Parts: sequence; C-alpha cells; structure tokens
Amino acid sequence: MNNKLLFTTLLSLITLASFAQKQKTFEDKFNQGLLLLGSDNASGADVIFEELYSNDSSNLNLAFLLGQAYAKGKNNHKEAVRLLNKAKKGYSNHYKKLDPKERRV
Repeated sequence: MNNKLLFTTLLSLITLASFAQKQKTFEDKFNQGLLLLGSDNASGADVIFEELYSNDSSNLNLAFLLGQAYAKGKNNHKEAVRLLNKAKKGYSNHYKKLDPKERRV
C-alpha cells in the first residue's frame, strides 16, 4: 500500500514539473513577439502581443508593440491607430524596447 502511495505521489510530482516547464513566462512570450515583429512576421507577433495585452491593457509598451504588429499586417489598421495613439501617452526619452519590464514607450 505504501508503495502505491509513493508511486502515485512521485508520478504526480513528475507530471506537475513537466507541465511547469512547458509554461512560457511573460518574458519568454514577450521576447518571442519581438523576434517575430523584427523578422516581419506581424501575424505571429500580433497573436503573442494580443495575449499579453489582453492580460495587461494598461501596459503602454504592449499597446505600442501590438499596434506596430497590426500596422505591419494586412488587417486591423484602425485598431493599430487606436493602440498607437494610446501608447504615445506614455512616451519617454528613456524607452527600453527590449526590456519586458518596460511599461512606457
């Protein structure tokens, strides 16, 4: 009986550990979105930045990056203008585009 309990516990821990490793962090997704945007894959970048922005719509950097992805794509130009206008309110001379912690533009 103890062996069954130990086996079940170990199996559960292994399953949780493998699931946790598959989860991408905000930083991973942010960097992937930047790579896609930089390689002119706007449709790939917009999917990532849409997800990140939907979780934090007060982040003006995400609004800016999503707006850029929309502007480079074939659709959503009106939404691109709206997001870029929103983002410009957070303009800073010290903007760090590559920093996932950046919240201004």
